Amino acid sequence: MATLSGTVSKLSSGARGADTATKLTATSAAKLKNAGCAFAIRYVSRSTPEPSGDLTNSEAINILNAGLALMVVQHVRNSGWSPSASLGSSDGAACVTNCKSVGLLTGSSVWCDLEGVSTSANAQSIIDYCNNWEKAVTNAGYKAGLYVGANCGLTGHQLYLNLTFKYYWKSMSNVPSVENTGYQMVQSATKEISWTENGKTVTLEYDPDTVQTDGHGNTPYALVPGNASFTCDTHSTVTIQRGKKYTARITCSQYPKVIAGTGGIVSISMASQSGNDYYFAFTGTQAGSTGIYINNSSSAVFVCKVV
Repeated sequence: MATLSGTVSKLSSGARGADTATKLTATSAAKLKNAGCAFAIRYVSRSTPEPSGDLTNSEAINILNAGLALMVVQHVRNSGWSPSASLGSSDGAACVTNCKSVGLLTGSSVWCDLEGVSTSANAQSIIDYCNNWEKAVTNAGYKAGLYVGANCGLTGHQLYLNLTFKYYWKSMSNVPSVENTGYQMVQSATKEISWTENGKTVTLEYDPDTVQTDGHGNTPYALVPGNASFTCDTHSTVTIQRGKKYTARITCSQYPKVIAGTGGIVSISMASQSGNDYYFAFTGTQAGSTGIYINNSSSAVFVCKVV
């Protein structure tokens, strides 16, 4: 069974990410990263093995290689479904199987999608479904969380008092506030990113998500990419005129994390990629000098001096 590389880490309050039902490629994952996302949330199915459109180990590698942290949510049934204790157990077991197939490390946040519940469903059946799902996922070593969507069938009081879940994610819909606990992640209105690929326009739809600290001081836990080894073709001070670019080649087995030590001196963007070679453009924006750090390096790999 595949295991993803990286570490499980608590996300910082204010971190922005995206959830999407669309399979992410290396290119689309990098587009999310460039759009300011720190993490991605992708779907696993309620069946095993999973259909091809849901999260796989290779897609998870694309996400991590783009420098994005990873969390998982399970698909919900079509609107009007009726929860039950037995469905909670079977859905939770399938979620665990699929997370392990992907290689998701234990300790990561894994989310149950509660929405579109039948108006004829009674509250106890919903509670039993949620608690059995939470038990299956928690017993497997993951941090089980609940996505509260439209028509979840429970009040804010029931969400807090009657469920064994400790972590909650608010949808963009008008949903109850969870008493005492609140939400540790909030979803907002759908956005799109478009780009040209092989002469065609490609569009990715995603829902933005923002991390916040809940009433108990908690934030989600995500699988964070490891600091892969790299080489860079630049190791000295490079001088850039304002408005001009310098391009450096970074060779790495995954999408490298590249930051400037002092903000505002240069803007950084990935210009192109060829295999494990990533070409980053550094554009001078204001006069000054700043170190360039790669994959959390303890010292600057090189220095950009803007004149």
